[in-house]
Amino acid sequence: AYCVLYSTALQTHGPAAIWSNIPRYLLSDYFSQMTFSVALASIGFVPFIFGLFVFHAHFTERRHSPVWEVVCAVFVIGILFITRIIPIDFALSLLGSGAALLLGRGYYLFSKRFHQTKISYLATGMHILLITLFILTSVLSSVVSADVHLSRSYQSEDFEALLFINKNTPQHSVVLGLPEEGSIIQYVANRSTVMDSNYLLAPEVDTRYYDTQRMFISPVYIEAIELLESYDVSYVYLSSRARFHYGISDLRYARNNECFAKVFENTAATIYQRNPECKVTTIER
Repeated sequence: AYCVLYSTALQTHGPAAIWSNIPRYLLSDYFSQMTFSVALASIGFVPFIFGLFVFHAHFTERRHSPVWEVVCAVFVIGILFITRIIPIDFALSLLGSGAALLLGRGYYLFSKRFHQTKISYLATGMHILLITLFILTSVLSSVVSADVHLSRSYQSEDFEALLFINKNTPQHSVVLGLPEEGSIIQYVANRSTVMDSNYLLAPEVDTRYYDTQRMFISPVYIEAIELLESYDVSYVYLSSRARFHYGISDLRYARNNECFAKVFENTAATIYQRNPECKVTTIER
């Protein structure tokens, strides 16, 4: 099944299928926000340093060890990450897991060599320093990162809006939402969407992704109506995540406009209904 899926994707999208046909804007945006300091914070400073220490020790000494499998796996993941073949979040989680596995080995090798130096009497202080660094750079950063992700997670009010769509809209309705919300809209609201995050077999993915963005942030209602009509959109699902993602509080083109009506609103989400009678007509002279 996977062979058929990827062969179809390769025939349709060519080399872009290697990157899961992710929209170019999204792909460049992923990596424009990624810096060495961000990657280091995600992996952890102490695991990263000890991971490098293990790499150096095993490549220079060239001795066989079960750690070699982990070292090679981390190396391959790093290559896939640099070449953008796997998503950043997934790559960093794998690299972090690999670095964590190498942490114990690295700590053992470092301690062994440190005790062979002339300052081995500082071993206790060095261990305390390393543990403190690990807590500050890995444990606390993980807590902060988890808190940020939880603050951006779906709220019960968002689900309430999706249930409203499920129970109060025609079955054939098309709903506009964030691409990453496409799957949850299809599951909870049981409605079709303009786009979801499964880009692999999506047609004209760059155009569709750009149009989705314009349908949320365009200040011109004529442009919005034209795009919504072209994708046969009946409802716009403006969730808390969409508000955060686009930096908006509502749809500018829907303000005081008879072509759009708020059919649902709570503290997190708003659902707009497009009047099907509103169309953009081109008059030829």
